[in-house]
Amino acid sequence: MEHHQDDFATIVSQCQQERSHFRAGSTAQGPSPAQAQPAYPASPWCVKLFRLAFAGDQRAWEAIYHMWQPQMVFWTTRKVGSRMSHGLELEDITQNAWSRFTRHAPNALGLLATDNLAPVLSYMQRCALTAAKQAVTSQERQREEVRRLEDALRRELGGAQVSVPEQVETRETRRESWEIALSLASNEEERIVLKCYFHDGMKPQDIVERYPNLFPNTGRVETVVRRLRRHLCQDGRLRDLLGGDK
Repeated sequence: MEHHQDDFATIVSQCQQERSHFRAGSTAQGPSPAQAQPAYPASPWCVKLFRLAFAGDQRAWEAIYHMWQPQMVFWTTRKVGSRMSHGLELEDITQNAWSRFTRHAPNALGLLATDNLAPVLSYMQRCALTAAKQAVTSQERQREEVRRLEDALRRELGGAQVSVPEQVETRETRRESWEIALSLASNEEERIVLKCYFHDGMKPQDIVERYPNLFPNTGRVETVVRRLRRHLCQDGRLRDLLGGDK
């Protein structure tokens, strides 16, 4: 058993040395799929580590995660770019990328056919880029749904004019919508943003000027707005009431 542990420790140590030698002789940029093959020298110890992981060795997977997580973060961050400041969660994206890699890479043909690590790293990069692309697409879809539901909510809460036959039903819908929305606001910040931003249509800067003790800057208002949007748009009662399933 001791001999087995020493063998594994040696594999990890030698793989780390191979990576250090490669980084010392290359740029900080990660390889693109098209350039990956000629960019990497032979890395027999790292290939051996991946072979252990692909065979089901959990220790090997943990070592791989520890060594290549920074690279995975680099790839996903470069792909999503400035969208990281608009609600995308880097941790969720990288975990999705790792999930794809650990699920599919062991069954992919030819990744570890030689001592060249380039094919498996190219595959890892594709998993990162696919996860990032899906996150961006999902975010854009959610934003469109949020905008639609937010418009509907503002129409109801803001008291848009309607024809006389619709007034009774519309008043009831507005009252019910507002009660549900208020029940989703968990603190004073959220209640103020609900009233000022969603009901009255105030801009974040105007809210800061009116409530400087609660909101030191527009960033704080926008954080509360995002949180409320998520709560409001995920609430099935509001979605049904405002036609969210149409």
